[in-house]
Amino acid sequence: MNIVAAPEPADEVIETPEARVFLEKHAAEALTDKVLDAGVDDAGAVNFTLLPQP
Repeated sequence: MNIVAAPEPADEVIETPEARVFLEKHAAEALTDKVLDAGVDDAGAVNFTLLPQP
C-alpha cells in the first residue's frame, strides 16, 4: 500500500464521503467482497484492516 496524491490511469477510484482510494485493477477484483477500515492509534499512526463485507 502506498499513499499517493492521484491515481494511475488504469486505477479504479473508490470514493466515499470519508475517503478516496485508488486500486490497481487486480487488487480491486480481489477486494470486491472486502471493507477497508482505518484507525489512528494514540501515537498518531494510521492502521488499516481488511474485513469481510457484512
